[in-house]
Amino acid sequence: AYSASCNPPKTYYKNVSCTSDSRYYLATKDFGEPVALLDSKGKKVADLLNYQRVDASKIAEGFMPVQRNSRIGYVDMQGREVVPTRYDILGHQQGWARAVSEGRIIVSSNGEYGIISTNNQIILPFSAQVSSIDNYQNGKAKVIKNGSSSVVDKQGKAVSNVKDNKQSDTTNAAASRQQTSNQALANPITNS
Repeated sequence: AYSASCNPPKTYYKNVSCTSDSRYYLATKDFGEPVALLDSKGKKVADLLNYQRVDASKIAEGFMPVQRNSRIGYVDMQGREVVPTRYDILGHQQGWARAVSEGRIIVSSNGEYGIISTNNQIILPFSAQVSSIDNYQNGKAKVIKNGSSSVVDKQGKAVSNVKDNKQSDTTNAAASRQQTSNQALANPITNS
């Protein structure tokens, strides 16, 4: 996620590391607690002392996930908390928080997934039936609800249902085998 050519600026902060946005650097205490977000000249642009953790690898669209009292929120690059720290830690393969994706954020509240905007407006209501939500791509996000997949737009409205990839892959493979078998019967190989 970080550029190999990343060179943190000279600054009086002892521990400075790169972020996913080459314009910003993260200053931390010896044990990793966040101190400040720095610009390319080493100047503090955001105070992060109020947070236990930040995920500088997920800076996206001018926002960064933060954690305070085991709750997740988001700050802008000036350190303003634009999404209050009231959401659950996600705790899955994509980490404890998601990056902003096309102005939308996948979050969890009381164990239920939902989608919010960067100004904390609910886009897709929180639901215990939702087991997974993909990040937005091209204005759409895949949602798994009650075991079925659907696609929602940036307003949280369903735009289509999608087949389970495993089922469609199996169906496609079976159809391909049948087509190959039919072609072999129609065009037998002969040795001359």
